[in-house]
Amino acid sequence: MCWKDDSLLRFAQIIPICAILLVSAGLSELHGETEPESICYGTTSYGCLENGVKLPIKGPNYLTYSLILSGAGRTYVHSKVRDVIVSSYRSLETSTLLQ
Repeated sequence: MCWKDDSLLRFAQIIPICAILLVSAGLSELHGETEPESICYGTTSYGCLENGVKLPIKGPNYLTYSLILSGAGRTYVHSKVRDVIVSSYRSLETSTLLQ
């Protein structure tokens, strides 16, 4: 996809596509399918995340920053970002720094 910073029409066309991609990502989670790599398009202001994954709500040493936003689907990130966050908290769980 090509992006123009001044193209509000293009942005308006992308919103429904992003919504469909997020819903389909959630449905594939329910069916236990393997997840494809996430792909980012555009910029943070005029962009889209394809195959985004939801951050875990909680773990042994962390909790989501907002249950409301998590419930609203606002915690989807690139799959590599999720992997780094989960791995970091897992490392901290066994680290002597916190003990």
